[in-house]
Amino acid sequence: MKLNSRHFQGVKVSQGFEPEYGYLAVKKHLKEFGADISSVFCVNDHTALGAIRALNESGLRIPEDVSVIGFDDSPFSPYTVPPLTTISQPRKEMGRVAAQLLMERVNSFKQVVFRNIVLPTKLVIRKSVRQFDVENASSRRNLIES
Repeated sequence: MKLNSRHFQGVKVSQGFEPEYGYLAVKKHLKEFGADISSVFCVNDHTALGAIRALNESGLRIPEDVSVIGFDDSPFSPYTVPPLTTISQPRKEMGRVAAQLLMERVNSFKQVVFRNIVLPTKLVIRKSVRQFDVENASSRRNLIES
């Protein structure tokens, strides 16, 4: 079966970067919409900590009932229960590029030209995401934090 937009009905529910924002967002979503979700994609691994706690308190199992994925590949991510699947960013490369851009800006007497620089990310698969069942995806909602 080919995936299309009806399989990915995202709901933006949070605007913070700390565990309490993930916790409160998931609690609020579960209260308003129920547990008919397949996954929670968190803005970072810290909010994933709160999301995991809220899901656990609600009696939902990770990943059997709801998958959770973070972003950052924080040093604690392999040690959560279950270990957190996450997106790894090239932190050293980000720092190098940021320093290079800053030096170019400081040393330039010309008008600054803004540009987008896209660095590669990597999916780090651990145990907080279950295999996706495309056939049943249309009946479940995906919870997206950002």
